[in-house]
Amino acid sequence: MQKISREIIYKAGQFMDTQNYPVYKKQGQRVRKGKPTSEVQQKINERNSKLKLTRLMHANFTSDDIEIHLTYSDDCLPVDAREALKDIQNYIRRLRKYYKGKELKYITVTETGAENGRFHHHITISGGVSRDILEEEWKKGFANSKRLQFTDKGLQGLAHYMTKQKLAFRRYNCSKNLVKPTEKVRHNVITEKKLKEMYQYQEQNGEKLLIEKYTDFLAKLYPGYKISELKIVENGVNQGYYMRVFGKKI
Repeated sequence: MQKISREIIYKAGQFMDTQNYPVYKKQGQRVRKGKPTSEVQQKINERNSKLKLTRLMHANFTSDDIEIHLTYSDDCLPVDAREALKDIQNYIRRLRKYYKGKELKYITVTETGAENGRFHHHITISGGVSRDILEEEWKKGFANSKRLQFTDKGLQGLAHYMTKQKLAFRRYNCSKNLVKPTEKVRHNVITEKKLKEMYQYQEQNGEKLLIEKYTDFLAKLYPGYKISELKIVENGVNQGYYMRVFGKKI
């Protein structure tokens, strides 16, 4: 059984993140992924879903754009998810007239409150239109907006906030003109021995010191990016190592 290391590099706007994981191949067979344990896989799936949304936001929005939080007054509460979806679609439709001659991009997420089950909406949308207008055009209750704020981890925090509660329907809805992040696959850029060494150092010293110790190594692997996040997980079943990296252009 041949085990190799596969890495997928995602680039979106000013940011980059990677997934590095083992794949296995018998002679004459296609390469297959190593299956992590159910506990590890659940964590991977949750993180992947948030990173997918984060990448899409990084690829399409800047600090000139806006995030909006929309809630309902008691007399305007939708009866179900279908009506909530119609409300947000009508809201976007009303906004289009203000974007004439400007490109309108958006991502919407609709959640239900953890305690009261009330619907509310999160929107990331193109700037260029007054925030007063964006708030006034929501006719169903209360609106609050602000400019997008990027950190060393970009909009990860916002993406996590947007999906922190139970979603009313599919993960997100978006305009058709969004740019997709780029993907690049490469193999065996890091040896299993090196991954094990880094994992053991991480377990003894923590992620922050891991990045500091391997700064030069990471700079060679990902030139032009400052790494702000590095996490390695060991799979107890297949003894494989799963590494994630996140960085911002220098």
